[in-house]
Formats: sequence, structure tokens, C-alpha cells
Amino acid sequence: VFDTLLPEIQHALRKEHYELPTPVQAQAIPAQVTGVDLFGSAQTGTGKTLAYLVPALDQMDFVGRQMLQILVVVPSRELVVQTTMLAYKLTGGSISRGVPGDSGNMFNYFGPQGLVVKGVFEKMHVLDPDPKLKTAEIVVGTPEELAESKREGVLEVDLASHIICDEADALFEHHKDAMTELLKPSPFVPVMETRQICLIGVSIANDSFLKEVKAVVPHYEPTIIQTQAIDYEGQGLDQRKRDIEKDVEEVLEGLA
Repeated sequence: VFDTLLPEIQHALRKEHYELPTPVQAQAIPAQVTGVDLFGSAQTGTGKTLAYLVPALDQMDFVGRQMLQILVVVPSRELVVQTTMLAYKLTGGSISRGVPGDSGNMFNYFGPQGLVVKGVFEKMHVLDPDPKLKTAEIVVGTPEELAESKREGVLEVDLASHIICDEADALFEHHKDAMTELLKPSPFVPVMETRQICLIGVSIANDSFLKEVKAVVPHYEPTIIQTQAIDYEGQGLDQRKRDIEKDVEEVLEGLA
């Protein structure tokens, strides 16, 4: 599966010690690189973040730079940090020194240089936005802040060729208005001709949730994948949050 990707992405995956795809990656990556929408369910810890991020990176337009191409919507600050760091490392960045986004960190990488990856998860990111947010190719954020950034003209969501929603069931349950805003069809016909929407979560691949999504996104006709369904109630969610917080702490320690 990985050997069908761009050489620079294969190189970045090897550098991060990703050698063999997990089941969800083996299903999701070949499907997404064909350009289809995706609706998938996979257990936490199976590599679903990589499963949706890698094919989106593989399909980026490296000519049309300094405009939003990939928008990733996640439900928490911790997931924003985790996903932003992964995207940053896969596009040639290193968190072993310096500051994320510093072009000086782009070493030992032969892909397009200087791709900008930004995270949006606090009110201040909307009220006092980073100037680079308008020209970032990859943006990861929480739904309310992303939707407000769109309304304020800070973020050109209508330009995004890929919109990815991780933990989609939680996003729609708690932030339906914001998700409706973010998933509105773009007024730009060329964008809509190629736009890919990926919804993925722990156990979302069911008819009732798909109907709810289609009520918001009528043109959504996805390929459905499902590896292992899991009932994530109570302690499962608490454990997931602890695992993510631990990952984020390790990342932040590496930046110190």
C-alpha cells in the first residue's frame, strides 16, 4: 500500500518507522487515492489518523501553493496538536529542534519544501490569527473555531480540496451547526469537482449516522470501510483521552 504513494511520502513514513499498513490503512489509503469520498469505522490505536492523512498528502497540488488544500476537523485541542505534528513531520518537518513551521527544520527531505501546517483550537486563533493561516496548505482544528474562522474570512474553507473529519460522530453530536457550516458545498465549481470528504471514527459506519450526514451534505456518496467495530462507552473514552494527552505531553516535551 505504501509503495504506491509519492516517493517523498514513502521516505517520510520510513523515517517515522511506518513499515507495514494496519488493516484500516490497507483499506482506506487505496480507496482515497482514487479520489472517492470515504466513510469509515476503525478502533482507536489502529492508525486511522495516518489512514486518512497520508492519501490526502499524496494528492496535494504542489503547484497551487499558498492556499488551503487539506482541512482536518477534530473534536479536541489534544487531537489538533497530535494531528498537526504528524502532518508536519510527514511533510518534512522535524520536532527534534527549533520551532514547528521553521523552514530550518526542513532537512533530510526531498519533497516540496516549506509546506505550512497550522492548528486552530482556541478563540485567540480566530481573534488574532497567525498571518500564515490564510496561506497554509494544511489546517487542523476544532469545529467551532474553524467555523468562526470561515465566517470571519480568516480561513478560506471553500478552497479546500480535502475535508477530513476525525471522530465524526462526536463532531456531529456536539457541533452540528459548525459541521454544517464547514461541509457546505463550495461556490467554486472546480473545487467541488475534485473535493473529497472523509468521515472516520470509532463506530460510525451505520445507516442512521450516514443519513444524518447526507442531510447536511446531500452530494456525499462515500465508499464505506469498517475494520473492527467497538463500543466506546465510559472508561473507553476516558482511556482514549488519557492516551492522547500522554502523546501530546511527549510532543511538547520534545519541543522544549
